[in-house]
Amino acid sequence: MAEPTYDRAGLEHLATSGAPIPGQSLTNNPDNPQPFEQKPQFTSIQPALDTVFLEITEPETYHSLMKLMREGVPIGQLTDIIIYKGFSAGLWNPDLAMMLLEPVMYMLIAIATHGGIDEPVIDDDEDTMDDTEQLSELQKAMEAAKDKVIPKLKTSGVPREIQKRVEQLDIPKEPVEASSLLSKEVQA
Repeated sequence: MAEPTYDRAGLEHLATSGAPIPGQSLTNNPDNPQPFEQKPQFTSIQPALDTVFLEITEPETYHSLMKLMREGVPIGQLTDIIIYKGFSAGLWNPDLAMMLLEPVMYMLIAIATHGGIDEPVIDDDEDTMDDTEQLSELQKAMEAAKDKVIPKLKTSGVPREIQKRVEQLDIPKEPVEASSLLSKEVQA
């Protein structure tokens, strides 16, 4: 096998580009922590959402967001940026950031609709599955759970009654169509 060749100028650029050295954060002064290493400013959803709303409705930010959404930038990506920026600034911790994702997306969708964008791009994921693929993946997951989880249940302190019910669990192979509560009953 041939020895890899390295470009000296490229290696020097990587070494001096200002990227942190692995483990460098462990040597930072504990008396001067980064904003995200301190107590977060918000610990509940509503005050954090109010702050996000005020931030994204500032005229300059609002116009920038509208321009990006008109150009087709997905709302999911804009939400990620907003949430990450707040985390980096020490506004919230990672747990609250996860809880803010959905409401902030809805906020951006509402703003886009209000701004005249009828169908904003929500996510640019092109790997979406159709219903049959989703069902197939779900069935695979359930089969894997049967193989891996149920044997563990047998060895644990689960009552025998519950173990029998789990063993008798039948997974339908095709989706069952539920009838509507408002539909007429078929006379047999």
